Amino acid sequence: MRAESGQPDFAAFAAHHPDLLDKDLLARFYRPATLASDEARAAWVEPDLALLGLRTDAGRA
Repeated sequence: MRAESGQPDFAAFAAHHPDLLDKDLLARFYRPATLASDEARAAWVEPDLALLGLRTDAGRA
């Protein structure tokens, strides 16, 4: 995903990963209280509503 200039192309990236532009994405995985906690503001916390899935595309490692 690079523009003709050889620089990363955000439009192509966004088209390939549309979920990342969803403003409610975190709400699928975290309760509001979890995100607002001191722990979450200081470090990584595991999702408490659903597991984060790894998306794999054919032909990509």
